[in-house]
Amino acid sequence: LFGVTRATLADRVGRFALVGGVTAAASSYMWLPFLMYSPYINVTPYLERFKYDSYGAPAILTWLVSGDLLDHGRIPVLTVLLGIGAVAAVVTRARLALLSVGLFALWLVLYFGRPTLGGLIDLLPLSDGLFLHRLIGAVDIFAVLLIGIGGAWLWDLARASSTRTRLTAATAAALLLLAPALGERRATYAQGAEWMRRTQAALDADADARAVMDALRREPPGRVYAGHDNNWGRTLDFGIPFTSVRFYNLIAHHGLDAAAPPNQSLSLNADLLWDFDDQDLSHYRLFNVSYVVAPRGRAFPPELRALVTTAKYVLYAAPGRGYAEYAAIAGREAPATQRELFARELAWLRGGDPGRWSFTRFDYPHATEARAAVPTPACAGGEVAYQRVQPARFDVLARCATASAMVVKVTYHPNWRVTVDGTEVPTFMASPSLLAFALPAGDHFVVAEYRSTPLKAPLLILGGVVLGAAGAVSRRAWLLGSPGRVRALLVRLRPLQPQWSQRRARRD
Repeated sequence: LFGVTRATLADRVGRFALVGGVTAAASSYMWLPFLMYSPYINVTPYLERFKYDSYGAPAILTWLVSGDLLDHGRIPVLTVLLGIGAVAAVVTRARLALLSVGLFALWLVLYFGRPTLGGLIDLLPLSDGLFLHRLIGAVDIFAVLLIGIGGAWLWDLARASSTRTRLTAATAAALLLLAPALGERRATYAQGAEWMRRTQAALDADADARAVMDALRREPPGRVYAGHDNNWGRTLDFGIPFTSVRFYNLIAHHGLDAAAPPNQSLSLNADLLWDFDDQDLSHYRLFNVSYVVAPRGRAFPPELRALVTTAKYVLYAAPGRGYAEYAAIAGREAPATQRELFARELAWLRGGDPGRWSFTRFDYPHATEARAAVPTPACAGGEVAYQRVQPARFDVLARCATASAMVVKVTYHPNWRVTVDGTEVPTFMASPSLLAFALPAGDHFVVAEYRSTPLKAPLLILGGVVLGAAGAVSRRAWLLGSPGRVRALLVRLRPLQPQWSQRRARRD
């Protein structure tokens, strides 16, 4: 199989290991830090389970055999060609065809997911957060290869036993059979282009939205809230019937900091936004929501002050209170799993502690070296006199007569580095997974800065060196192992030498 015999097995395994090692080293600057910090990558509990588990072998095989997997709603031409490609692989025993069959089968089995494979799925890296239903993409890649192999095999058979007239007729029949699939793709792309044009036209025509965005750019930095899909935010859709864009998408598009529905929910506390209560002032403070864009007629607490009122929207100033504040740390807990961490965060948010401005220290996934005493009292009369917001950095000037703790309203991650008066201090996670640290009494200049994983730069250099070395070794092996290739290349290049000489003479 695949040209492997007992005599060549060791050589093939060695080559496979070599290629795998080079690939792993070249890409390690991406996957190794990702695995190192996997506990900080959120697995949202709000998505449908089939996205994490897939559908199981009975359903997927039924879709495959019935043609629904590759030809949904069409004549199963692609499904038939896939089957012919698999037959061609067995009959011809061509290496590429057999490899395509093997890889198609492998990804199809993985696509079956937990209903079929059970605990075996947990052997995969980051298995608890993998969207197994998206493995259909890998299945499709190798299905396309097999479809091409099947079509090529039929063409070779027809060409070997048919006249030119029959070949012309076969070509016309093949194009006719493929027309529904090609037409469906063309219609899909045309629809996407039309929706993009209509979306842009709706945005260009909304002068009220432009007025609100212009006002936001003039205001001091702060997070903007324009609702979400479970409340009035879904009505801010610019009148587009297919709801391609809502106002909170526009805020993100213009690069403003937004408390908006998460696209991927990768942050540990991203899913808490679904519990944001626009009638609770403590939520504005916790999420540092300084501005609200809402439809006219929506009622808010009187503490929200209207800044701009248009025919469609009202822009409010909200009591976000800035990105950093003194806070009390009332307790300390050690969630064992991410699921448990989210449950405790949600209970904290719904239990009234934000209103008391009382936080819990979470030792997750393990205890950090932060030496903050628990409980840590709140700072009576504490003041944050200055805040400067930059990409991945906050500068804060704060004062308090007593020792306390400070929370920065960003998601905790070990890559955040905090210095107090130029000296780095330990950090810890505070509910709901915010960045926190102890702060002694007095006036202090605080800098919180997110830094890339220190290992990434060395790994990137390692990958470049490995790729360069692999390329040099491969080139040397190619030159030394096959002198005939060099001679053949020189023969092919010889007719071009007069042209090169003429060009050089013109340059001189």
